[in-house]
Amino acid sequence: MKSIDPAAPGHPAQSGSPTFRLWANLVVRHRWLFSLATLLVTGWFGYAAANKLRIDTSTEAFMASHSAPARVLEELRDAFGEDSELQLVVAGDVFTLPYLERLKALHDELSRIDLKLESLGKREAARAARRATEEGAGAGQAPEQLLGGWGTQTGGSLLDDITSLINVRRTEWRNDGLVVGGLLDEWPSAEQLPALRERVLHDVTLAGRLVSQDGHHSVIALKTASLSEADSAKVYRRVVEIASGYDRADFRVMVAGLPALNASMNQAMQDDFGRMFAISIVLMIAILWAIFRHPIGIFGPVLVVIQAALWTLGMMALTDTPMTLVTNIMPAFLICVGIGDSIHIQSAFRDLRAAGRSAKDAVVQAVAEGGRPIMLTAITTAVALLGLELAELDAVKNLGRFAAWGVMAAFLHSIIFLPIALSWHRRGAMGLKPSTGQPDLLDRVLARCQLGSLGRRGRSRILLISALVVVCALFGMNKLRVHHDPMAWLPEGMPVKTAFQELNEHVGGAASVELLIETRNGATLKDAAVLKSLAELESYIKTYDDPRFPHPVDNVTSVLDVVRETNRALHGGDHAAYVLPDDPQAARDILTLFESSDADELRRFATIDMKKSRMTIRVAWMHASAYAPLAEHIEAGIQKFSGEHLRIVATGTVFNIFSVVSHIIDDLVGSFSASFLMDGLMMTLFLGSLRLGFLALIPNFLPILVMMGLMGFVGVGLDGTNLLLASVAISIVTDDTVHFCHHFKEQYRVHGDVNKAVSYVFHHSGRSVAAASAILIAGFSVFASADMLNVQRFGWLIVITIVLALACELFVTPALLRAVYKSRSPAPAAERSQPLPALITTRLSRP
Repeated sequence: MKSIDPAAPGHPAQSGSPTFRLWANLVVRHRWLFSLATLLVTGWFGYAAANKLRIDTSTEAFMASHSAPARVLEELRDAFGEDSELQLVVAGDVFTLPYLERLKALHDELSRIDLKLESLGKREAARAARRATEEGAGAGQAPEQLLGGWGTQTGGSLLDDITSLINVRRTEWRNDGLVVGGLLDEWPSAEQLPALRERVLHDVTLAGRLVSQDGHHSVIALKTASLSEADSAKVYRRVVEIASGYDRADFRVMVAGLPALNASMNQAMQDDFGRMFAISIVLMIAILWAIFRHPIGIFGPVLVVIQAALWTLGMMALTDTPMTLVTNIMPAFLICVGIGDSIHIQSAFRDLRAAGRSAKDAVVQAVAEGGRPIMLTAITTAVALLGLELAELDAVKNLGRFAAWGVMAAFLHSIIFLPIALSWHRRGAMGLKPSTGQPDLLDRVLARCQLGSLGRRGRSRILLISALVVVCALFGMNKLRVHHDPMAWLPEGMPVKTAFQELNEHVGGAASVELLIETRNGATLKDAAVLKSLAELESYIKTYDDPRFPHPVDNVTSVLDVVRETNRALHGGDHAAYVLPDDPQAARDILTLFESSDADELRRFATIDMKKSRMTIRVAWMHASAYAPLAEHIEAGIQKFSGEHLRIVATGTVFNIFSVVSHIIDDLVGSFSASFLMDGLMMTLFLGSLRLGFLALIPNFLPILVMMGLMGFVGVGLDGTNLLLASVAISIVTDDTVHFCHHFKEQYRVHGDVNKAVSYVFHHSGRSVAAASAILIAGFSVFASADMLNVQRFGWLIVITIVLALACELFVTPALLRAVYKSRSPAPAAERSQPLPALITTRLSRP
């Protein structure tokens, strides 16, 4: 193949980067080989994404995997199994025979659920093996001894427990001794229903826990063995399917619980992903057609970003990194960011073709001119994203890692696949209209933006207004508050959200705090001193008073219930005897008696050796920050009543969500600061000037500061999604700034005239910047179609940030450059031709 070097007027054949010129020649010369290699790798990543990518919306997906809260939660599960359960809320007249008969039929069918699930038993087996390794056991000890009597299944048993009014524990003393049975083991007659109602609604272990105080709602609590997110979702769907068969006007069945919430959000994420991806592609095609009006001009950039997204999702699948509520935004983000690279190269290609160059020559020249700024943009963006490594939350770290990978993948496809696609262009102007000698509307807008900072008064006005905006934004940022509530992200009317609302309002709340209790110094749960400390802690927790909670915090379950129930049974069912016995030996005897009657029931609250226990506190579901006072109250109680003989640690759903939220502000500040420093460092390095690198930071961070200030003023809280706004927005706006400052530096070095350099930038890059911003705005506006409200809000925040960034680029950046730089003599001709590394070395030594 002949060398590709013909020149065209206005575009010197050898301008641009020699390195990227050689690379483009190589790619075009061997385009079939590069095409095959690219498609094979893309196919491999695509297959992995389609078959191995996991979705995980659980609280643990946000947490740092080796954090103290994660370790305590795993310790609780080792001892007592899963801490979350499906909760079926059944509305109707509870104490009627039709309701109870239908409830029993539903309970029985749920208890027979048997699904073949790949993950069933695997987690328990892994726990047993881990504990055996940690304790040096395994020989001579049974698995139940290693795990404290829980979670020893190796498969087969899907349900660990199912509880409703049908089988809830009823402890009675009969002639043959203590009997622990089910509440409705003996089916009541119609005449016995009033007495049953009276008994249940006056039983503190049932009213407000398993049945509402007014007798119009009851709950079926269903706990499964440890399962993967995918298998847990299968169980949820099966439960919903069964429940729908019993649902009717006087027996409304709703499914709540954390597994239900996770499964619903997983499904919403999948639906959102498919919808946003498809609409993003359609919008991109429409805008690309409006700009380039040629099939290659459309499908080249589209295939670049699709391949970049597949490489990213495939890498996540191959490294077993799940998609979470945070990384859910990444495919659309990559599409929007990746399109910018294609726009710059394709615009240069179109201009060169219009100037008379051949397709192959135009490709080489376009890559030579645009390759270096695109590379600088990609590296700067990737490094800024890697600043998220300083975050505490694993989901945030993963977003930084894989978004950085995706940005570099988009860059590679822009200098490999796109040049190959453009090399097939044969005819047509790709949307470039013949010149009439008159500027069009966009040219006139850009000219007015440029003239705004031309005079000293104009640029002083722009910079003064910018400074005042920054001060106001900083004031608004002080008003930012954390408001993390995954339930609020779901649209109103969604079945799981309705179920949570019913559970919150009528039956004790939809969230829980778990206390892991471990005795020390030879003590056990049968010791009177231990039981007394737990009772005092329970009483202290119940004193918590917060008007934001719809119910008092009095729904507390623990081994104390077993002792008090048994004591009441020994006193003939007298409710006054529902207390801990005064005699220390009596408490020990009661637990021994109960254990001999129903050891399995006791295992729900205590391990076999009676050294570990749990206390469950049911509370209303609220946004995470609302739990801060409750968490402090519980921690104060733990400090007050634990003592030397007890170790008590708070864990569970509510506490871990609060733990996640406590890191949000720290992660925001840390990731923002890291991105700021890395962005400044990379700008300085690649632009070859400390002064220009610092100036480039201002238009990058001004729109983000303004957006954060606006969030504070209008009351948009920080949550697990929009805490990433700063770092993601930096990655987006960096593209425009790099191109603007790169071309300014080159022209200022050549001409030494500030106004000429700024004018060249507006003429050369203004239209591309405007086009890229339009595509970004259209792409992120797609987020408005999401079901998840947090994704919608994130999209609109990014759109506003992009608009602000474009305004900064067109007004603030030229004002800064004209204020700081002064016209001077042009650089020597020898220096103008230096390659990148030598030029950086030379310019870093100059002002």
